[in-house]
Amino acid sequence: DGFNVIEAQSGTEAFMRLQEMRFDFVVLDLWMEGIDGFKILHLMKVNPRLKDIPVIILSARSTPADLEKAFALGAKDYMVKTSASPAKLVEKIKEILGG
Repeated sequence: DGFNVIEAQSGTEAFMRLQEMRFDFVVLDLWMEGIDGFKILHLMKVNPRLKDIPVIILSARSTPADLEKAFALGAKDYMVKTSASPAKLVEKIKEILGG
């Protein structure tokens, strides 16, 4: 689908890559070693260079509190892993990016 994907093995690595590279879009899990997805989302939203990058949360967690917190921190969407196929994720990314 024309996307270049960069993976990170931990939240710490993910945030380090966000600081070192340029991204058009971010897909975050909430449960990551080091820094969790909520903290990364918060750190992105207070960083002038990262604050406008759209983020989708893709997680096994789906409590109402998790959804509320993710959207309050600026997530564009929240997808639950058990019901989010790769095709649905790509479709949602394209929709958010306007294409």
